[in-house]
Amino acid sequence: MAGTPQPGAAQVFLRDAGLRFDAEGVDVLHYSQAARLLLAVCRGSITAYSIDRPSEPPQVTEMEPGPPIVAAAVSPDGRLVALQRTPERLEFVSRDSPNLFVQSALRGKHAITGFFWARASGCDFVMVTNAGLELYTLAADRQGLKHEGKLQHPIRWWRYSHDSRLALLGTGELGLWLQGYQFTAKGVAKLPPFQIAASTPPATTTPPAASRLDPADVSMLTVYGRVYCAYLNRPARRLLLYRFYVDAVILQHQYEMPGSGVRYSVFDNLLIAHMGHSGRAQIIDVSGGSAPVSAAQPFAMAPIGEAELPASSSSSVASPRAVRRRSLQPPNMAAWRFEQPNLVLDTLTGVGWRCEVDLQVLASSCNDSAQLIALLLRRRAAAHPSVDIPSLTLSTIKAGGLLVDRQPTSVARAAFDAVAAASLELARGPGRPASASGRPQERAIVSPEAVLGVLQWLHEEEAVDAPYLQAALAELDASLAAHGIPSPARLHALSLDVALQLGHTFQVAVKVGLQQGLASADVAARLAEAEAAGDLPGGGQLADDSLARLGAHEERCRQLLQQGQVIRALRCARTHRVESLAPSAFLQAAAETGDLGMFTAVYRFCHDTVQPPLDDCASVLAEHMRWMPEECRPGATALIESLTA
Repeated sequence: MAGTPQPGAAQVFLRDAGLRFDAEGVDVLHYSQAARLLLAVCRGSITAYSIDRPSEPPQVTEMEPGPPIVAAAVSPDGRLVALQRTPERLEFVSRDSPNLFVQSALRGKHAITGFFWARASGCDFVMVTNAGLELYTLAADRQGLKHEGKLQHPIRWWRYSHDSRLALLGTGELGLWLQGYQFTAKGVAKLPPFQIAASTPPATTTPPAASRLDPADVSMLTVYGRVYCAYLNRPARRLLLYRFYVDAVILQHQYEMPGSGVRYSVFDNLLIAHMGHSGRAQIIDVSGGSAPVSAAQPFAMAPIGEAELPASSSSSVASPRAVRRRSLQPPNMAAWRFEQPNLVLDTLTGVGWRCEVDLQVLASSCNDSAQLIALLLRRRAAAHPSVDIPSLTLSTIKAGGLLVDRQPTSVARAAFDAVAAASLELARGPGRPASASGRPQERAIVSPEAVLGVLQWLHEEEAVDAPYLQAALAELDASLAAHGIPSPARLHALSLDVALQLGHTFQVAVKVGLQQGLASADVAARLAEAEAAGDLPGGGQLADDSLARLGAHEERCRQLLQQGQVIRALRCARTHRVESLAPSAFLQAAAETGDLGMFTAVYRFCHDTVQPPLDDCASVLAEHMRWMPEECRPGATALIESLTA
């Protein structure tokens, strides 16, 4: 799927998040995804910057100076900050009161190697020691911690992700054995242990330091609501993604990774791998197969203070502002920090950025139309305000190399399958997958009807040859059937048009006779029109059979009357008790034939069966004589005179 972007364009770019902070002289710079705060902690103060309201001035909490602070973490509600100056104890500082308390590990037996806040039943705070995890709850007056239990586990290194509520512990001599604990509203759940498939030399009595797992190569990611452990195998130059299940951890994806020191962002469920300090990034869609969406390519930065433009009808053309953005090159990245999901902090300039993906550039550089369409249909419209995703998807189907370039029908089928699957998921309503935050994923919608509109346009404009269009329509019909979605009546009507264009009248008769789904009013009307135009002998009978299968007897009567088959229409109305058609409709159709015998027969039937009875025949004939051909009117006049004599 990977391709080369247009000159001056970038698939990945950084947008100014509006966040400004001062990192000079700071001991710890801590970002809390739960509290949506960035803390700049130094010996005598804590400065809190709001991520959601970056224009507001930061809140400063003063405290007594002391030894340098080595770690900090703010509670999910943002009111309490845990600070570590020494391995023996932690300080807890309230941001909305002068309160402060100190807490050591249980009995002070083990040094504190880390800590984090949790949101679990019976656990608000966790201390990490070499011997395991100590679980605490916060006192009601917020003036202390209560010990609730301990999870004994030798720990060589650890990670915690608020997005997944998962703590990952590395153990073993090489640190390759991993154990996960998930902190949920129901409590703390222990997940199955697993081993990282690292490239290590054969076991020896004393393994070399180089063979041990580097914790910097392990990250925890949440994509499409799924939790992954990402491990960068540097010797093999591969990225391994292990997916967590309730009862298993499985190596689910592997990707070639050309760089080292990779850092990650997640934007709209697209995994962005940043290649060290090279200024290049690679896009991965874990739902899109085993190959990355794009090769590692340079990314760019928007000018500070510039926001994205809203989507417009001309979204397929890059705006001048977007061109300026993409022409910029990223600066020195040595001072950058990547925070989940897609926040980038430049500690040198004190600017916060959002890492995002430009779908326009991605679409223009993609070589696989089917995979591109599937990728676009998995995106959320709200995440891309400057792009009209449905229009971009339809333009890819219409003129983006899929149908106009006559891609193999298997490729077209894959694209139609993506549309059908997305429509089916939307139809399921509240049961569709939700994001990690619990909110349903509001994907951009492209309906099968919209795709059919593209095929209709291709037919009318003769943009593709009829045999290929016929094959594409068959693939769309088969795709909808495979997903249990009824095919639109317009699809069958268009299929008949293409078959008639090819002169395959035999094919039309067979399809109408054997395919129950072809029975529709639109198809029947098209069959009748084709017979009237001389393109389909027997089309009227096929139309009548189609309407009969539908039980649309009123429409059958109308079709028969239009074809001049008044007696058949009258017989159908009598047999199926069609009472919605007035007698005048049958009398007018009989008059239009100029057959006085037929007219009088219709009159007698209507006079005997309709209440109230019709006027006398002479009056009714005089009223309808204007519908008769000119050459038949003298005979009608003579009949009226004989009836009134």
